[in-house]
Amino acid sequence: MTKSDDFSKTVDQEMGYIEFIQATVRDEDGKEKPHWYYVSIMPSKYEDFKAAQEQGSYDINDFGEVLYHGPGTEPSDEVKKTMEEAYGIRDDFEENLQEAVRQINNLRKPTHF
Repeated sequence: MTKSDDFSKTVDQEMGYIEFIQATVRDEDGKEKPHWYYVSIMPSKYEDFKAAQEQGSYDINDFGEVLYHGPGTEPSDEVKKTMEEAYGIRDDFEENLQEAVRQINNLRKPTHF
């Protein structure tokens, strides 16, 4: 195992990207029904997860840990509150994260005088 592998393993154990996912799941009767998930995705598997998500068929457990899940398209207000208290996750988390990344990238752009 290389130092890079050790570092990736440490990062995976210490942190994860928490994603809110809406998916269609086949139940015991073979019928497709909507479900929602909060999943902690291991950083080393995040890009693979996004690629699998685009392809449409994947096992969430291959990429991280399911924190909460349930039937329907949206979690209850109680689950949302729990996620905010436990992980700092809000409904607008991903939007805020994307905006923060845009701002950081703008700071990195060289300025010309």
